[in-house]
Parts: sequence; C-alpha cells; structure tokens
Amino acid sequence: MKGFKMNCISGLLSVVLLLAATSCDKDENNSVIDNSLSKTEENALTFMIEEEKLALDTYTYLGELWGINQFLNIQKSEQSHVKAVSNLIERYDLTYTMLPEGEFINEELQGLYNKFVVDGSKSQLNALIIGATIEDLDIVDLEDLKQ
Repeated sequence: MKGFKMNCISGLLSVVLLLAATSCDKDENNSVIDNSLSKTEENALTFMIEEEKLALDTYTYLGELWGINQFLNIQKSEQSHVKAVSNLIERYDLTYTMLPEGEFINEELQGLYNKFVVDGSKSQLNALIIGATIEDLDIVDLEDLKQ
C-alpha cells in the first residue's frame, strides 16, 4: 500500500515538475509558453498539502500517544510529502498558510482529523486502523486527482 501511495505521489509530482521544467520552452512563434496553473491545479495542490498535513499530524499525535514505531517512521515520509508539495506551492507562487498541528483550512479534513484522533486514542488497534484508513484515503484522493 505504502509503495503504491508513493508511486502515485511521485507520478503526480513528476507531472507537475515536468510541466515546470518545460514551461520555459518557446513555441513556434518564439513566444514564451504560459507556465501558470489552472484554478483546478491550484486547488489540487492546496488539497494535497492539507491532506499530507492531515496524515502527518495524525501520525504525530497517535505516535506520541502510543509510541508505535511504524507511526514514528511514517512521520518522516509524511513530512517529506508536505515539503514536496510545499515546494510546488512556492514555485507557483500560490498562497497557502500552514496552520498549527491539528488545525486545517479545509473543514472536511479538520473533521477527519478530529475523528481520527478521538478514534485512534481509544486503543492501539484503533490507531493502526486509523493509519490504514489514512493511507486508503490518500490513494483514493490521488487517483481522483489524476483524472
């Protein structure tokens, strides 16, 4: 599952980076090609960083609560995902303010975080189920963004 998620993220980031790398090309009329993002692409990047932050914040909270090594290890991956999307947001000069841990601009993701920490605090098994749920959610959302 984790490998599939990384492949999806890598694929999406590769597409965006490829677009960025070729954005300085010129067309046949020697005019500069527009490298701006569509509103849909801007929204997708904003959603991606919030969703990666959801995973990071949830794993951080549950990792500290239960001391589950897998959560502590996954935190590093999630931090690199947040950084990668943050770099793209910077590159395209988009406006995004990272809120403190456990706080989200997207109300749906805020609701998920609240639910995840409550449910994951009940037991270690619940925490692991929440971890699997986060990974499934990421995969579904990345697949949706690819289309």
